[in-house]
Amino acid sequence: MVQSYFRETYAWGKGQWWGGFNGEFLVKPDRTDGLQRALFRFNAPVEIHSIWGAEIVSREGDSYTVKLAWWNQPNRDGLVTIGMSAKG
Repeated sequence: MVQSYFRETYAWGKGQWWGGFNGEFLVKPDRTDGLQRALFRFNAPVEIHSIWGAEIVSREGDSYTVKLAWWNQPNRDGLVTIGMSAKG
């Protein structure tokens, strides 16, 4: 079950090449207690090849569920970064 730890998300591409790109999600947790056990779900019409700051727990079509890496903590603005390389 995906817990509602996150209230806002931001995403952008950081670098593109033929057939793929690097990108980041910035997510803002509603709370930080239990954050490393929380799951974050998002839709992305791409195939993620690698992810950092989190691990992919499941994928169903365009819907991904990820869990934050144990070391990934909010920055001073309260945002957590999840990076990826993807194709699509």
